[in-house]
Amino acid sequence: MKGVLYYFSGTGNTKWAADKLKEIFERYDLQLDLKSIEEEKRADTRGYSFLVIGTPVYAEIEPKIVEDFISTVPVTETQTRCIVYSTQGAAKCSAVRRISTELAKRGYDVAVEAMIEMPNNFYFYFGKEPSDKKMRRVMIGAERKLRKLARDFSRDREQKQRTSALRLSVGAFAGKTFRKSIPKISQNITASGDCIKCGLCLRNCPKGNITFEGGLAIIHSNCILCLRCIHLCPENAILYKGRRINQTQKDIIKHLELK
Repeated sequence: MKGVLYYFSGTGNTKWAADKLKEIFERYDLQLDLKSIEEEKRADTRGYSFLVIGTPVYAEIEPKIVEDFISTVPVTETQTRCIVYSTQGAAKCSAVRRISTELAKRGYDVAVEAMIEMPNNFYFYFGKEPSDKKMRRVMIGAERKLRKLARDFSRDREQKQRTSALRLSVGAFAGKTFRKSIPKISQNITASGDCIKCGLCLRNCPKGNITFEGGLAIIHSNCILCLRCIHLCPENAILYKGRRINQTQKDIIKHLELK
């Protein structure tokens, strides 16, 4: 059997999980093609036996780039089996059930819903910076969960984490409120004089939102707060409210196919 995994990953967490799934699935004779939502724009499930969607979570829900992509998934009458997984700094979220519900409307049989806790990359705005010890513990737990996901799916077992109606309602409100606040929050992301104009942030911004002006990287108003520029900068020159951010994702972000 061969499936396709469409993912969006800002700083590498969701791509790390995709790479792990591909590796683990091979042990069950399941092939998995990985495709970035940034590159593909539209879903194409022709020639695949199953579909996997991987998303990060921004304040309980999927980022708009993922929401828009889900609307391009073709309707099917074959009840194609499907996996939906999320990566986030908390144990649970609303994103997975939101995506699963939309896919079910399009005729897919969502057999697995998984919420994978990963290191919090947005700790400087909300939460606490994860210690090295906690990051190791979280990563071990995430891999264990992915192994169980693959095993259950290969044996035609369902695996779904419960999401209450209250959480879905509150999560939708929180997520949409956060989306509206993104332009204001992103105004606080700037480059310091340490910028060496290497172009990494410019080339890898999913929205093409960065330019060089006056010898510095300038973040414009189309930011989606994926935080990629902060965590990939070789000089740690991207600041939030004038402060340097500890690049906790500097190893995980290497899973992205950077330009």
